[in-house]
Amino acid sequence: MPDTLGYLPPIATEHAAGTLADQLVLALAAAGITTYFGVPGGAIEPLFDALARHARAGRVRIVPTRGEAAAGFAADGYYRATGRIAVCTGTTGPGASNLLTPVMSAHADRIPVLVLSPQVALAKQGRGALQESSPDGYDLPAMFERHLRRRCADRYRVAMGLSSMCWAIGAAVGAAVGTSRRTICVTGDGAWLMSSLELTVAVEQHLPITFIILNDRGLGMVRHGQRLGGAESVAHDIAPVRFDRVAEACGAAATRITSADELGQIPAAWLDDDTSGPCVIDVEIDREAVPPMADRVVGLATGVPR
Repeated sequence: MPDTLGYLPPIATEHAAGTLADQLVLALAAAGITTYFGVPGGAIEPLFDALARHARAGRVRIVPTRGEAAAGFAADGYYRATGRIAVCTGTTGPGASNLLTPVMSAHADRIPVLVLSPQVALAKQGRGALQESSPDGYDLPAMFERHLRRRCADRYRVAMGLSSMCWAIGAAVGAAVGTSRRTICVTGDGAWLMSSLELTVAVEQHLPITFIILNDRGLGMVRHGQRLGGAESVAHDIAPVRFDRVAEACGAAATRITSADELGQIPAAWLDDDTSGPCVIDVEIDREAVPPMADRVVGLATGVPR
């Protein structure tokens, strides 16, 4: 193993000689990579088995997410907030493919993330093993690219390279894990419905995140884009949801804002306290207010980015 990775000798664990997964975790720790976001199960279990041992020893931190995409966005947000690389991980096949969108998003914004995904045993490759990544020609390893270009961290962050829905939710988890500081995530109700179970991760980890949901009971960008582009109005409405009540059921503090006069009821600690856990502010906004998206509509109509 290259000396540049800071290779360390085997450790004394329940497995006396250590495993390859143990050595991988130690090598990454020596390189300063100690935070892991991901979903266990299947072929990735040997890595999580090793991570459990090293977490007990205080060498690494494991943050289990509810989906692999959120793990990728969390690793992205972690780097933006700290300047340090984190690992996102998922099992073979569907676990790896779920990581593609956040990896594409990180690549578009030149954000380095480290993706670890296994393959089925060599003896079973090409035989249709459960969750094999490439029995039907899906060469997932070739779809990923390593990115190690560094950028300065800032307090305000947005991922416009790929403009992925749900990026902010996972990225906020990563940023809060990395900094232990109050992190404000502003998202729409459509994106929240896609990835809202990551709130339970914030609750479990007692992360200081404030999720502000702009609730217009629909996919606002889609609705206004259809109108501005003269298209059919279709598939953009969302049934009314009390996100504050759902959040409370998940164990988070929450409130609902229906008018500007109610903004004063938001506790100050929800915006600047680094010690309290996650909270959700469900803000009812004007469905008819058009966001500044005219250039985007023109670009979509002409096929030319604006």
